[in-house]
Amino acid sequence: MCPTDEETRTVPLIELAVARSGDKGNHANIGVIARKPEYLGPISRALTEAAVEERFLHVLKGEVDRFYLPGIGRSIFSCTTHWVAVAWHP
Repeated sequence: MCPTDEETRTVPLIELAVARSGDKGNHANIGVIARKPEYLGPISRALTEAAVEERFLHVLKGEVDRFYLPGIGRSIFSCTTHWVAVAWHP
């Protein structure tokens, strides 16, 4: 059942999905897995390439691509990025 406008609310992504990330060289992947199949539509509408690019603009150099991986029980968004070198100090 789709929510009506009155039932629509903003929630943190962690309520709708789990995420995993990894990197190799200057490439990073962010996989986002919907917690329930019905969450996939709202996640895909909100978590666009442009939204990820905007969030990581301070370290991103290049493009963000999204790939759908169907057939694993839940869909994953994988965003491949090219990162600017950033120093990290503990």
